[in-house]
Amino acid sequence: MKKGLFILFVCACAVFIPILFLSNDADEKNTGSTVKEQDPNKERETVSQEVVEEGQAMPEQGDFKMLSSTVTTITEDGTNKQFRIVNDGEEFDVFVKPETVIVDNAGNAVQLEEGQLFTAFVNGNKPMVMIYPPRYIPEVIVVETGVMGMFKQGQFDENYVSEALQFQLKIDDLTEIVDLKGQEVDEEAIVGKDVLVFYTRSTRSIPEQAPIHKIIVLTGEQ
Repeated sequence: MKKGLFILFVCACAVFIPILFLSNDADEKNTGSTVKEQDPNKERETVSQEVVEEGQAMPEQGDFKMLSSTVTTITEDGTNKQFRIVNDGEEFDVFVKPETVIVDNAGNAVQLEEGQLFTAFVNGNKPMVMIYPPRYIPEVIVVETGVMGMFKQGQFDENYVSEALQFQLKIDDLTEIVDLKGQEVDEEAIVGKDVLVFYTRSTRSIPEQAPIHKIIVLTGEQ
C-alpha cells in the first residue's frame, strides 16, 4: 500500500512541476513585453524633436521668416535675378528685385555672387506667387563674408529690449538707422517694428546687450 502511494506521488510531481515552470516562463515573457511598451514613447519623442529641428529652417521673429542657404546659379530676367536652392530636401526659388537690400554681415552694401552663404529675410505678411517650386521674394539678403560682424532680427520695445531674443540694443549717436529705401529714420521708428540689427560685440548678461552700429527697419511706412 505504501509503495502504491509513493508511485502516485512521483507521478503527480512529474505532471505538475513542468506546468509550474511553464507558468513562470510565461510570466517572464509578459514582464518583458511590458517594458518594451515604453519604447514607442521614446520613438515619438525623437520624432517630435526632429520636427522642431526641421521647423527651424524658416524660423520666425515677428512677421518675418529667415531662409539660409548658398547662392547657386544666378539667372537674370531683365532687372530681376533668381536662383534656386534646396532646403531640407525641398526646392525654393529666391527672387531678387532691384530694390532688394543686399548687405554683408556687418551691414555694408555688397553684390550678390554665386557660392555665397546668405540669410534672406522674407515678409510673411506679403502674398506669395502660387507656383511650384515656391518663390520667396526677400526684403533683405545678408551675405556671410570675412568681415567681422553679427546680426539679429526681431521686434524691440521702448527700452530696445526683445524678450523673445533676450537681447537689448545699445543705441548712440553713431548708430545708423535706415528704412528699406536707405532713408534715415528716428529711433522711435524701431519700437514694435521688425528690425535687423548689426553689431560686432555683446555682453554675456541677461538680457544680452550690444552696441549697435546699424539698424534696418523692415516694416512700417516706407
